[in-house]
Amino acid sequence: MNPNFNIQQIEGQENALRYIQYYLKDPGKIPPLLIFHGPEGTGKWSLAERFSNQILCLNKTGCGQCESCKLFFLNQHPDYIVFPSDTRIAIGEEKDPAEFTVRWLLSKRIPYR
Repeated sequence: MNPNFNIQQIEGQENALRYIQYYLKDPGKIPPLLIFHGPEGTGKWSLAERFSNQILCLNKTGCGQCESCKLFFLNQHPDYIVFPSDTRIAIGEEKDPAEFTVRWLLSKRIPYR
């Protein structure tokens, strides 16, 4: 794991960091949806990625060593799916849906409806 891949490396987003640190202390209070929104270059992607890693880490630290962290950094964690940012998300064909479509997500990545 990159030692700089942690939430403490995020600068200049005190309000957002306050919320994220609150949720890290009590994951049961994480709402069903968090939207990281703002101008390009403000660190929203970095914060969202680091937050996701720490929440999914088996040690709750973003250790980079546990099985969950290894899957996360290989982009193979079943609970962390990154869709390409440069394309629209299509519904997809019913039979053999293309990757990164809604039907692919439902049939291949989400084990329950």
